[in-house]
Amino acid sequence: MPLFKKKAPAYNAVFESPCEDVVIPPPTEEDIRWARALGGKISKDEFAKVSKTSNLWRLEYCIQNGKKLNSSNGYPLFWSIYLGTPTPEVVKLLIAHGADPSRNKSVPLRAAVKHKRKDIAFILFENNVDIDKAKGKPGSLISGLHLTTDDKVYLDSLYDEWKGLSLEDTIAIPSAQKEEVTPLMPSPPEFDASKYAIICSNPEIIIPLPTEQDVEWAKNLGDNPTREDLYKACKINNLWRAAHVAAKIDLSYNDQEPLRVINERYGDPKYLALLCAYGADAKKALALYRGTTNITVLRQFVDAQEDKNKRPLPNWQMQDDHSITYSSDISIDGDHRILRTTFNFQSQKIMSYIEAKATISAPSFERFDQQPTDANIRAAYQELQKAGGHPPEYSDVHKPKTSAPVKLKVAKQS
Repeated sequence: MPLFKKKAPAYNAVFESPCEDVVIPPPTEEDIRWARALGGKISKDEFAKVSKTSNLWRLEYCIQNGKKLNSSNGYPLFWSIYLGTPTPEVVKLLIAHGADPSRNKSVPLRAAVKHKRKDIAFILFENNVDIDKAKGKPGSLISGLHLTTDDKVYLDSLYDEWKGLSLEDTIAIPSAQKEEVTPLMPSPPEFDASKYAIICSNPEIIIPLPTEQDVEWAKNLGDNPTREDLYKACKINNLWRAAHVAAKIDLSYNDQEPLRVINERYGDPKYLALLCAYGADAKKALALYRGTTNITVLRQFVDAQEDKNKRPLPNWQMQDDHSITYSSDISIDGDHRILRTTFNFQSQKIMSYIEAKATISAPSFERFDQQPTDANIRAAYQELQKAGGHPPEYSDVHKPKTSAPVKLKVAKQS
């Protein structure tokens, strides 16, 4: 039992999934506004509303906020299946966090059978749902959720199919009588926006995930976008498209022309910061500025950036209740870099990456138990407590996690 109430995660937190085959995308601008409006207080009704959607980030945010998954007869998992339209990833995420599929007479399985959700039923079978309870009298949560005879026959057929059984396994059919069945054309894979996520080197800029139209637009654009493509993206206020183009064009062209044009046409500090994160020089653009429109916005932006640069880089910065990042200045071939190392006491992993002016290196991960000494882990643990975090007890850090039926992420043995 924790001594302190669990602290709400950051509004723009990036979560690591407890499931091997579930990716939690970074939050969109709408997600951040939603979390900020709640102010860290999530009601039962709000959690129920999120459970009925397929928004993995909001669901994880609620869980990290301390919402219980098996209270009120396990309503989150049931409501997700019975009253919502969940993806398999939602169900896997709830179970990975401890939701009991057999809760209240296996009501989640009853809901999956009623809605003919074979994919959901298979996930529940994999996680040892009690089928006999589902066939019995319904529990108190939904008194009318009773399986008819036809429902039970359908449930048995699903269970046999999941086990790999079929009619041919129980009835011998001569091979000559078997008819070849032409397989149907496979349905196109579901669009996964998280594959196209763009993470800006400026942590204050949260780039939302693209739509399917955005990705199609980028493919048609090819590898040689123009400055006009950047201006059009800013005009329709599409931050993802603007970042996609900014990473591919020369932002220093004609004395910082892209920065000056965007400032003059739109005057949005968000896009000025985005271009500077990809290598544009706002101070130089201001010095060479010849126009008068919106010059105040550019000047205020440059002043704010210079003020921020004067502040010392904090060595330790808490990310959420169970993770903290250490930042240090390094030099590679004479160029200044920042090495950031995040200690996550929930996943028991260390993530490291190098940040330059406009780029971030691919992160590397190591487990706590792979370290030759735990001195750095102890230091991070103490700093996280000082910052107000509530990580697991240090003695629990090195204990192996109990296995769960859901495919959890397990690091390969070295």
